[in-house]
Amino acid sequence: MILLLSLLASCGNGDTWQRMDTADSLIEQYPDSALTILQSIDSTKITGAKLRARHALLTIQARVKTYRNSISDTAALPLLDYYSDHGPDFDRMRAAFYKAEIYSLTNNNGERIKSLLHAEDIASKINDNYWLAKIYEQKALIYNSTGYLQESIDCAKKASALYRTRSMRMNEAFLYGDIANIYYNSADFQKSNELLDSIQILFSNELRLSETLRIYLLDLKISNLVGEHKFLQADSLIRVFKTICPNPDWHQLRNYIYIQIYSDTTGVKDNLAKLSQLSKNPSTLSYYFRTCYDYYCLRAEWLNAKNAVDSALYYQDIAIREALKQSIISTQLDIQTARTNKLENKNQKLLYALGLSAGLTILLIIAYKTTIIRVKNRRDAIVNDISSQLAAQQLLLADYRQNAEQQIAKLSHSLAESESKNDKNDKMEISVTDNCLNHLRLRDIFSSQSGTLSTICLKYVESLNSEEKTATYNEIIKTLQALNSAASLTQQEKNINEAYNNILVKFKSDFPKIYQDNYGLLILLITRTKPRLIALILQKPEQTIYTKRKRIVEEIRKSSSPHKDVFLSALG
Repeated sequence: MILLLSLLASCGNGDTWQRMDTADSLIEQYPDSALTILQSIDSTKITGAKLRARHALLTIQARVKTYRNSISDTAALPLLDYYSDHGPDFDRMRAAFYKAEIYSLTNNNGERIKSLLHAEDIASKINDNYWLAKIYEQKALIYNSTGYLQESIDCAKKASALYRTRSMRMNEAFLYGDIANIYYNSADFQKSNELLDSIQILFSNELRLSETLRIYLLDLKISNLVGEHKFLQADSLIRVFKTICPNPDWHQLRNYIYIQIYSDTTGVKDNLAKLSQLSKNPSTLSYYFRTCYDYYCLRAEWLNAKNAVDSALYYQDIAIREALKQSIISTQLDIQTARTNKLENKNQKLLYALGLSAGLTILLIIAYKTTIIRVKNRRDAIVNDISSQLAAQQLLLADYRQNAEQQIAKLSHSLAESESKNDKNDKMEISVTDNCLNHLRLRDIFSSQSGTLSTICLKYVESLNSEEKTATYNEIIKTLQALNSAASLTQQEKNINEAYNNILVKFKSDFPKIYQDNYGLLILLITRTKPRLIALILQKPEQTIYTKRKRIVEEIRKSSSPHKDVFLSALG
């Protein structure tokens, strides 16, 4: 606080940019202090698009990190648009990330995902694992809330791995808790419990340090037990939980009610009244009435149970229609005729079911057709890409063959002129000729492999039968996988060592770490395979191939290896 007050006092009439720099330096670890500095800046001094955009960015970041963000923050969106085309990459990435946070306040998942994808592209470009982890963490939350559970798990695992590279074990522990929560949402209580047990062992130190983490995992454990109808066990844990969290949220309160219903404890009606007050949207209201239905059924209050079912169906109907409004497909459909009133009799329910089935069938057909078209277009693009890369590869091999044959012819002529001489120069020239022949042999081997792949690609392009196209495409993928197989790489390694005087043996000796981490990449680079084709063979992003090649070349250049020039020449 002394530091903060001194900063504010010293900067009272100082430069606005300097004060924003101070806030930016504090914002990750001390967001409260950063927000205080930002709020103390005179608004009349925040002039110009650049300054207003930065003040908005830092303010939103501080508000989010201090849990003070609200729907009013949507006013900052036009200011953050400045970073669409201006500013350093780091600020542009942050702006996209916090725009997604603002869109979450309005449940606009489409714009939220779009902003996160933009932020992800920039974070990948600047190799910032911390922000990439935050982005994947947010994507996992979105996918989880919209029912894409496997995608949510995949994103959470990526975020966890990225946090691990930064040794941020607390973040990693919370993410594993999120994955357990996703399994709970998919009703896979066994996997959720197994993961929770593993977290207890793997992150014991973090659990001792963080009460929030302990509360989170305990709440998940209780939810799993309730989901498995193990109410007595859940009741014993919830007694512990109540001592830590006396004011439960909506989800925790619903667990309390189920334990009370099935354990014959008192206070159910009071808790149902509290749950009703906390249920603010159609989805939670639907779950509230389902809970009431279970309560009335156990008490044999059948009329109340029927009314609860009707209400649950009514709010579920509204929740489904609201979810459809958020989807991409819904913009192509007319949903104004959807029912808005509660169903009153059995015939209406049947009609509603038939209408819903028809609507879902249409959606499935559209989704299926769209998927088929996308898959076909994606396959065509991949095959065309492979074909163009192979064509360039073949030109390179032809050019190399021509140069090598000219060199061999020249050396042969030189040998013919000095047949009578038997000195070291002759032996050296013979050796050079042998090397050229070996190089040609290596190129012929890879040319044969790429020629096979070219033939299959041509077959795919010329085929008019969809089944034959699919089979040919699968054959292309298998051929690419075969080029990345251990057997293929081992054979190519042998050929390279024969053609290049055991170059890979020397490389392994001089650079064991690089050799081990980039085995397949080194082999394909030496055979002059194009980076795009290497990316397809190794199933890595093309930018990764360029980046790794650049790092390998830099390491070799900085080294004192006696074979450094040979390695650099071989890698092109």
